Amino acid sequence: MRDMPDIDSYELEWVQTGHEAVRRSLDRPLDALVLDLDVVDTSGWQVLDCLCGLHPWLPIIALVSNIDDGEVASAIGASAWLLKPVDRRLIKAVQRLLAEPNEKRLWRAADSYHRALSLPQLELAFPG
Repeated sequence: MRDMPDIDSYELEWVQTGHEAVRRSLDRPLDALVLDLDVVDTSGWQVLDCLCGLHPWLPIIALVSNIDDGEVASAIGASAWLLKPVDRRLIKAVQRLLAEPNEKRLWRAADSYHRALSLPQLELAFPG
């Protein structure tokens, strides 16, 4: 991702683990978040569920390995999903979500909440 054209027009923070992503999201406000569901230290699904619960207005783009995972990510609360490997589509998705009106974010958050009620509950434990 770091080699993509136009990526320099954004201020980016890179983290290596799901736990670090959650902690960083609590430290300072984010405009958007890109989450590879293949995180090394915990379940990417748990991280996505936690981030969507903590920040229902935050545009989150999930990077997935297959279409079925993308549909589940949307049901959990991801604003958008992209199949890996990513390319310029990521920049376009970020631009589209950042330009999105608050009313659409509200609708998406409410819709995700209702869809998530039908999913099995994920248990999430982060060490202090």
